[in-house]
Amino acid sequence: DGLTDASIIKVQNPPFAIISPVSSFISNFIDLNRANFVYIYSWWIHLITLLFFMNYLPYSKHFHVYTSFFNVFFKRLEPAGKLEDMDFENIKEDETFGIKYAKDFNWKQVLDFYTCTECGRCREFCPTRLTEKALSPMEFGLHLRDYIYKENKNLISEEADGEKTPLPKLPKDYVREEIIWDCTTCRFCEEHCPLFISYIDKIVGLRRNLVLEESDFPEEAINSFKGMEVNSNPWNMPKDKRCEWMEGLEVPKFKEKKEAKYLFWVGCAGSYDDHGKKISKICINILNKLNIDYAVLGDEENCTGDSARRLGNEYLFYQMAQQNVETLNKYKFEKIITFCPHCLNTLQNEYPSFGGNYKVLHFLEFLCERYSAGELQIKNKIDLNLTYHDSCYLGRYNGIYEAPRFLLSKILNKDLKEMELSKEKGLCCGAGGGRMWLEEKGKRINHLRLEYALKTKTEGVALSCPFCYIMLENATKEKNMEDFKVFDVLELIWKAIQ
Repeated sequence: DGLTDASIIKVQNPPFAIISPVSSFISNFIDLNRANFVYIYSWWIHLITLLFFMNYLPYSKHFHVYTSFFNVFFKRLEPAGKLEDMDFENIKEDETFGIKYAKDFNWKQVLDFYTCTECGRCREFCPTRLTEKALSPMEFGLHLRDYIYKENKNLISEEADGEKTPLPKLPKDYVREEIIWDCTTCRFCEEHCPLFISYIDKIVGLRRNLVLEESDFPEEAINSFKGMEVNSNPWNMPKDKRCEWMEGLEVPKFKEKKEAKYLFWVGCAGSYDDHGKKISKICINILNKLNIDYAVLGDEENCTGDSARRLGNEYLFYQMAQQNVETLNKYKFEKIITFCPHCLNTLQNEYPSFGGNYKVLHFLEFLCERYSAGELQIKNKIDLNLTYHDSCYLGRYNGIYEAPRFLLSKILNKDLKEMELSKEKGLCCGAGGGRMWLEEKGKRINHLRLEYALKTKTEGVALSCPFCYIMLENATKEKNMEDFKVFDVLELIWKAIQ
């Protein structure tokens, strides 16, 4: 009954006082009425403040407080190496190709923009930022977020304030051309974003609009597009020379064999590039030495279309994918093996949309299986001190980090020395995203990658991608560092098993 007399009632050592020493001490100087007054008004101030910020946050850079959960929950479940398909069979009359206006972003892409916390992890080791190019993933996303805030009415309708308002175009008008074409699609930004924000789909979407609607793309890409369209290879070499590398080798073809356990996919680099042809021959020699049941497509094989798709020429990729799937589905095989990570990614992750569901192995994965089965016998250890370069399309795209390292550990006399940026943090060689066929301005990415390799104080670098080989081999010549050798892991394996 005496609880109402605030002048004599104090809070006397409640049961939880021992775990709240400061609060318990202060309570000795505050009567209950005054404490109740402070509690009620603090509660209302807290509630009003909370409600204010709940309404304010969607208009501030802190909107990610709301959107982060949903962005993580609705993250892409498709393979990292698969881009969104375009439906060329059911084109609407007013349809835009790629991303032209703000309304062309899908809901998940818009959610991505709102979710960015500006932590900067995406740009930490982005090759374009490290070489001072115009593209920085975080700034790119924030710039488009600001654009969407500005054009939010036009996301729903072209009608604004009762008048017909033309929609501002994104490519070139709002996003500079060099930003659109700088990206190597290496996926460093996406791999290291804690909230699963994607960037490559947006950049490729902008490229698609420039290529398919504006016919506006770097001049250097013309030769590659023409080569893929006419001769089925980006080198634009004659189609009838695709099988010249096979001369002097016993290479079974599906045309004659019809069925085999493995289909060896050679790829364009393996058919036309001088060093690529050397690796193709090594693969054939290894397959024959191990008595593997395999066959190749020969002159029926065409470019997978990887470069065309990532440069924005989706229609050309669409045609090439359909043609390749039709050819592949004529024959019976259990698995495809290839030494090109770009071919692996396209065949395994992007062809299922066209009816081509294949199990694809990189040649090094295949050799790991053979080693585990006791079929691959190491006869000669290689006495080289090497580092290893991770291909983006082998590593970040398809999670293959350990196969090359495992095999190198078995054939090298010395331990492999890792570069500062390796595995998930591996730095791109500069050839991805179709940039193999484009000129690079400013500091070259392949030169930067070579600098990281040289820091290991080794004799050379091993790698597992024909594009990476070309880029790093060129870097050694351009930097007068030809004493630093570049090896494909398959070259070293062939020496070790003979």
